[in-house]
Amino acid sequence: MKILEYKVFIHNYDLIKDNFFASKEESDAKIIMIYEALADKLTNKMFQEHTSYIIINTTTKEWNDAYGYQGCPAVADWLKSFLPKKIEKSKYEICKITGARLVNHYLDYPDDYLQEIKNHQKRLQLNSEKKQLEGQQATQNQKNIQTYIKQINNNLKSK
Repeated sequence: MKILEYKVFIHNYDLIKDNFFASKEESDAKIIMIYEALADKLTNKMFQEHTSYIIINTTTKEWNDAYGYQGCPAVADWLKSFLPKKIEKSKYEICKITGARLVNHYLDYPDDYLQEIKNHQKRLQLNSEKKQLEGQQATQNQKNIQTYIKQINNNLKSK
């Protein structure tokens, strides 16, 4: 589920582009790839805040050292820059064969980041369901109005 709106992405992408690589045009395909890579991993607020952070805290020299003179970051660079660093987590599991308690170590995003994404997805889902119900209610109201109008017309014809 996409939680980053395309218009918010493009606006902030253009801010970075104007600040760091204004003379170089990016292909539409690459811009869409960047958006698709970030769309389900960042909220509008997260993307806007991090864009502001990059623009305020990154000098042109630092940018050029990282990406070349007026260079354009690769899709992987966008992910690395905008997503939080994965941390090592542990999960206890029971071995199905021996019944022993095992520790499974893995890398994942920080819990606060995952919770924010999950909460935003829930809000989007609820808004979508609400709009669907409102649409169904509007359709039902229209049917009720048409039925009522038919009754009034029939009453007028019979008089």
